[in-house]
Amino acid sequence: MSTEPLSGSMARDAEIEDFLAKHGWEGATRAYLSGDASNRRYETVEKEGRRRVLMDAPPDPNDKPLEETGRTYSDIAHLATDCLPFVAIGVFLARNGVHAPKIDAFDVGRGFILLEDFGPTGFTPLLKNADPAGDLVIRLYGHATDLLCGYHETKAPEVIEIEPGLVYALPKYDDEALLIEVSLFIDWYLKEVEGKTPTEEQRSAFLALWQDHLGKVSRDDDVLVMRDYHSPNLHWFETANGTDRIGVIDFQDGLAGPRAYDLASLLQDARRDVPAHIEAELFERYVRGCAGLDAEAFRRDYAIIAAQRVTKILGIFIRLWRRDGKKGYLQHIPRLWDYLERSLAHPDLLPLKAWFEANIPPSKRQVKD
Repeated sequence: MSTEPLSGSMARDAEIEDFLAKHGWEGATRAYLSGDASNRRYETVEKEGRRRVLMDAPPDPNDKPLEETGRTYSDIAHLATDCLPFVAIGVFLARNGVHAPKIDAFDVGRGFILLEDFGPTGFTPLLKNADPAGDLVIRLYGHATDLLCGYHETKAPEVIEIEPGLVYALPKYDDEALLIEVSLFIDWYLKEVEGKTPTEEQRSAFLALWQDHLGKVSRDDDVLVMRDYHSPNLHWFETANGTDRIGVIDFQDGLAGPRAYDLASLLQDARRDVPAHIEAELFERYVRGCAGLDAEAFRRDYAIIAAQRVTKILGIFIRLWRRDGKKGYLQHIPRLWDYLERSLAHPDLLPLKAWFEANIPPSKRQVKD
């Protein structure tokens, strides 16, 4: 039994019903749970007092070959195009002490996963009316910071064995991926505010600066980067012990990458204000908790990676508005600029800061609906 709205077509809905029936959930009650910035959708599935979450991850119709490369954006940026990465990374995280949802069943070919329902324990509802600098924020984000520090003791694997005979090769967060991500800022944000296609000179200078800065980031201790380690994807389990108190979801785009990335994702949370002094306090907490970390080198890496991430997200949020009609993402734009200014204040990022000030000064940053 299903409750509308569910899948986008009757054929897809029939596939879901077939998948559920094969795994003991025939006749289950289904209800829409949420979507995200991708084309993935989530439903709750209930039967005889049991409850699970169904991930529905069909191919992305917008993921078409780019003219300049003949390859898709997902291919270059190493975004998941089926559900195998979620399964593999979930297995790896669980084996390394991270509380990821247990998986009951999956179908890689059709793009379905039936997984544990964490319930109403997400950071987002818990922090809905919280003081951005209050004790609850520091407590939750502090535990999430501690989880990263412990988890980052394990280097990224080259291959994850899901089960005998089924393996997944973990992609690397290489320069090509990092650069095509920041190019979204040129292609969507700068184009939006200027009202015209940016010049090739603007684009080339921008990417050359990023290539130079990204080349300074240490890659000797790459970890498995979850890539979206922030409040919408974090859960809090009050009665659990240690790092089990933090549950993580939405990690299917994970890569082998810089250890600063997930910390920056958390402490410059795109969906919630994290005051500068809280960011600084938790950054120091991470550094203190990680034995042998070169604090100054890591501070530089963090500034570069945080700036890269925010620059990418600014482009993505404009694309979600203009291409996909998701206007709600515009509310986060001022926060992202504030985060970017924090990162660009690092002395090693002065050339990049100069580019932003010359090409998109504060007076040109406002996006009008």
